[in-house]
Amino acid sequence: MFLLLACTHLVPPVTLPISQNSVGLVLVPVTTQDSQLPWILDTGAGVSVLTPQTAQLFGITEARTHTVEARAVGGNLEIELIHLPSLSISNYSCTHLRTAIVDLSAVEARMGSTIYGILGRSFFECADIILDLKQKTLTLSSPGTLKKTMSSPPVHFQLKGGAIQIHAVLAGIPVHANIDLGSTSSMTNFSTALEASITP
Repeated sequence: MFLLLACTHLVPPVTLPISQNSVGLVLVPVTTQDSQLPWILDTGAGVSVLTPQTAQLFGITEARTHTVEARAVGGNLEIELIHLPSLSISNYSCTHLRTAIVDLSAVEARMGSTIYGILGRSFFECADIILDLKQKTLTLSSPGTLKKTMSSPPVHFQLKGGAIQIHAVLAGIPVHANIDLGSTSSMTNFSTALEASITP
């Protein structure tokens, strides 16, 4: 069965506090099925992610999932996909949000903290967002309203390989850069560093 993503419109916009965990990842309070838990906000993730433990907490059973093959850094892996009935941040909510169930225990062990879920880009397809890391706030508004209030021109991006990519300049060299909140520091590859005459 094909389910269409549906999201609420935000009039007026809503601003809520965010936090960062011990390694600097952005945490957003997410509500689903009357439970609120801190999820990681990751613009590098195309879909949102639940851990098996969180799925169990929400009463999601294997009968409601289907398995697909996905490509990852280490090769192909099988993931379970579901459509969450509802997922909300404050009064902004989405229904039928496609979500993956992935075991993140190895990542949790490296971080030293629990991961309940990862909020991917698909959740924000129906909203304009402002992320203010200095003030530690996230503002959500209806599509198109943010553009009307901007005092500077927007930076356009494209989706390439599922990543948000912009044009940037590194030491005078034009480069393509990915915007990824799942990475806590900026980095470049070796060939681009050599081209920009950057040495370790």
